[in-house]
Amino acid sequence: MRHPGIPTRGPIRSSLLAAGLAAMAAHAPLAGADVREHNYFTPMLSYALADDDRLTDDGFGGVIALGSRFSPYLGAEIRGSYLTFDSDEEERGLVCGLLNTCPQVDDTELYGGGIGLNLYPFAGGLYLHVDAMAGTHAQYHGGVGYEFGGASGMSLVAEALYHMSEDYDDTRFNLGLKFPFGASAEPAPEPEPYMPPPAPEPVRVVEPPDCELPAGTGEPIDFAGCEIGDTIVLEGVNFDFDRATLTPESTELLDRVIDALLARPDIKIEVRGHTDSMGSDSYNEALSDRRAHSVMRYLQEGGIPSNRMTARGFGESEPIADNDTELGRSRNRRAELYISDANPPESGTTTAPARAAPTMGDEVVIRDGAFQPNELYVTPGTRVKWQNETSSSQTVEFFGDSASYRIPPGDFYSKVFDRVGTYSYASGIYPEMETARIIVKHAEDMPTASPAPAPAPDAAEDDTVDAVDAAMAQSGGAGRTVRIEGYSYVPATITVPAGTTVTWQNSPDNRSHTVSSLPGGESGALAPGASFSMTFDTPGTYPYGCDFHSAMSGTVVVE
Repeated sequence: MRHPGIPTRGPIRSSLLAAGLAAMAAHAPLAGADVREHNYFTPMLSYALADDDRLTDDGFGGVIALGSRFSPYLGAEIRGSYLTFDSDEEERGLVCGLLNTCPQVDDTELYGGGIGLNLYPFAGGLYLHVDAMAGTHAQYHGGVGYEFGGASGMSLVAEALYHMSEDYDDTRFNLGLKFPFGASAEPAPEPEPYMPPPAPEPVRVVEPPDCELPAGTGEPIDFAGCEIGDTIVLEGVNFDFDRATLTPESTELLDRVIDALLARPDIKIEVRGHTDSMGSDSYNEALSDRRAHSVMRYLQEGGIPSNRMTARGFGESEPIADNDTELGRSRNRRAELYISDANPPESGTTTAPARAAPTMGDEVVIRDGAFQPNELYVTPGTRVKWQNETSSSQTVEFFGDSASYRIPPGDFYSKVFDRVGTYSYASGIYPEMETARIIVKHAEDMPTASPAPAPAPDAAEDDTVDAVDAAMAQSGGAGRTVRIEGYSYVPATITVPAGTTVTWQNSPDNRSHTVSSLPGGESGALAPGASFSMTFDTPGTYPYGCDFHSAMSGTVVVE
C-alpha cells in the first residue's frame, strides 16, 4: 500500500538490479576456468533497498554462508542472515504528519538461518541463488550472484537478491569474500593484466599407434610388428563407472593379450591408464593409475611375470580426442599397452607360450580345507561340480558374481561356464581357504600338460608353496608364497635364492593391502583374494610394507 508523500523507489531498484545483471552477464564467458569441487566459507555485508511500505530507511546487515560446491554446476549452503531497518519520520509523509495520522513505525531487525542452493548454468562464476530461512519471520531470497577471481580460489562474491519477509518485498545486495577449504581447494591465481583472448588452438591429439589390435572380435593378437615405443590402445577394455573394476566384456580381449605376450617373452610393457577431463586433475590421475594396475594384475594372473610389466596413470593429460564431446570423452577413457622393451626372435623361429599347464577336468573336490584342484581349465559350456567331502558345510562364492548355497557334507554344487574368462572364487564360510580359479578357454587354446606337484614347504619357515609355485618350478624358476592375513605378512621374512619369484596372496576375507617400497614395482591395492608377484634376480635384503597400514612390514632376503 502506498502512503501519501512517500517517494517511489521502484525505478531506482529496477535500474540497479538490471545493471548488476548486465555486469555479471558480461563476465559469463570467463566461467569454467579451472572449476573444482570444494567447500567454502563466505562472510558478506548486505545493503537492502527497503520496501516503500516499511516506512523505514534502507537496511544494513550481513550474511554468513557455509557451503559446498560438489559439482561444477551445483552447490548447497547453510546461511545465516541479519538486517536492520531504522525508522524514518520523513518516510511517513508530510500530510499525515501534520494531521498526526501517520502510523507509528519502529526500528526493524530481521535475523534468520536456513538452507540454499546455487545453480551454475555455465559451470563457472555466474550462479542463480535461492534460499529459505526461519527466524524473526520466514524469509526467502532469490536472484543472481557472481564469483570474481576464480571459482575454486579465494574470490570476491557479489549478489543481487529479491528478499521477501512478511508482506514486504525488498531488494538486497550482498558483497563479501569466499574462502575455500578442503583438499581440492587451490589458492587464487595472481591477477594478470587484461589481454585479448588468443585464437583457439586445435585440440592436441596423440598420433594413432603403429602397432594395433585386430579389428575383429575373437581374432588372435600378434605382436610381430610391435617395436619399442609402440602404443596399443586396448579398445574394448572398459571399467565400471568411477571405479577401477574391469567389466566382464574386458576379459575376452585381455585373455588374447595374455596369449600374445606369452608368445613373445622378449616384450616388456607399461600398462597406461587415461581418463577424460571430467573431475579434478589429481582425482583423474589416481583413478587412471588404479585402472592401469587393475589391467596389470589381470595379465599377471594370466601368467605374465611381474618383472615384464609396470603400470602408470596419466589422468587427462594425453587425450586422443576432443573432451568437449561425449564421443571424444569416451575415447579418452582408455587403457593402453606401451612397448618398453622388445627383442623379437629371428625370422623363421617361433617361441612357444610359457603358460604353466594347469589341472584339467570338470570337477572340484572340497577336502581338508581346500579346493582341489586350486586351478581348473574348462572349455565354454562346461558344467563344473564342487563335491563337499569335508565334515562341515561349505560355500563357493565368486568375486563380483554369484554364490552357492551352503553345501552340506557329501552334497555338491554345480555351475555352467559359457563364456571365456577367468573366474576367481573362495569359501564364504572359511576365509582361510585359499582363492581358487576356473579358467574357461577354447579347446584349441587349452594347454595339455599337467603341472608338477607342489614341493613340500620349507620346514624352517611358515610360508606355503601353492600351485602357482609348482608351475613356476616346472618352467625352470622357483616360487615362494607370502600370505597376507589380517594385518600381517606370513611369514614376515623369507630367504630365497636369486631368480626366485615371490607371490603375495591376500586372503579372500581380508581388507585391501599393498606391497610397497620394493625395487622395480609396486602392487597397488590388492583386493581380497588378489595376488602380486615379483622376481628377485639380485642378492640383497629387500624390506617392504603396506601403504595403507604402516605397522605392516616384511623382508625378502635374496642369497
